[in-house]
Amino acid sequence: MFLITAPPPSPPAAMRPPAVSVRLGRGHRSAVRRLREPAGAIRLYRLSLPAGARVRATVQLRPDVTGPLEIRSVPFAPSSACVPRRMRTVCTVGEEACPMPAGVWRVR
Repeated sequence: MFLITAPPPSPPAAMRPPAVSVRLGRGHRSAVRRLREPAGAIRLYRLSLPAGARVRATVQLRPDVTGPLEIRSVPFAPSSACVPRRMRTVCTVGEEACPMPAGVWRVR
């Protein structure tokens, strides 16, 4: 017996997690993007990259509000994990749910 189901509908844009996309070529590269966020608590941040890529990223609101939050393409802390998914690797880092003001985050 086979059960075929339709994928769930995509959530409205206002409910989707914010994302920043960066395309880098081979070799050592860096890029900086900005991400506008409303006030709220951050509990998890995620990095999705091609399988085998080595990446280190930081996000920071303002130096007087947060330190740089780091994420890498390999586990590096007790709350970090990387999982292969098809042709990609998805890495996540859990954060203490600390209230943050609205602002523009710097993603590097």
